[in-house]
Amino acid sequence: MEDENIETYRIPSKKEVEKLEKAEIGEEVLLDEEEIPHFEPRWLNPNETPFNMKLFDCREYALHMVSSTGDKNIIEKYIQMQSSDGKEYIKENFKEAIRIKCNVDFPFPDTDLPDGILFRSSMMEEKWNIYKYGNQLYFVRSWTGELRYITDYEKKEEGFVIREVAMDKDDFKEENIAFYVDEVHYLLISHVMGYLIPHPLPNDVKDSPEEILKFSFSEFGNRGYFGHFTIH
Repeated sequence: MEDENIETYRIPSKKEVEKLEKAEIGEEVLLDEEEIPHFEPRWLNPNETPFNMKLFDCREYALHMVSSTGDKNIIEKYIQMQSSDGKEYIKENFKEAIRIKCNVDFPFPDTDLPDGILFRSSMMEEKWNIYKYGNQLYFVRSWTGELRYITDYEKKEEGFVIREVAMDKDDFKEENIAFYVDEVHYLLISHVMGYLIPHPLPNDVKDSPEEILKFSFSEFGNRGYFGHFTIH
């Protein structure tokens, strides 16, 4: 039985802070967004989605779940990451890396990603920070500061391309190679470029609503609306 007295911690989002700052002393403040629809977590047929493909509907968790932790160290690290520009990852790379060759094209004319912070979590329901320096991209978990991926970055006349994904050997699973590449593609399109697209699911996640929802929210937070298993 879980201890109901366990204290958990959460950093408020910018919108929540704005509401609190505008409130009068003694005023009750509702932090939850109003009129957010509910969705049944289930597999959707292609004709039920805007992407014309079979997808698992994760919107119930993405739109309604709130992230918190009972670990003060994680809260402190999350706060620390809010002031990081990501330059520490230029030198702090993997002790032993696995390099995955790929050819992921981003055909966006007139797009050249600038150096610096490409995306930084503004609330605990956003799970990633993404940086670019020189010809490399860095993908970092927002709660822990864990460097998950480093990729190359090659500018083209019509957008850019990624030809290699590097990650820590200890985290690598042979059966998930396609997922790692798909995840990098998803994070750039959804977080950096701001488009709503389905997120990938690794093949070692069980095909059950509970497991898919748990993984999707843990990995992608409030941006993981629709999931699909990676195809080899």
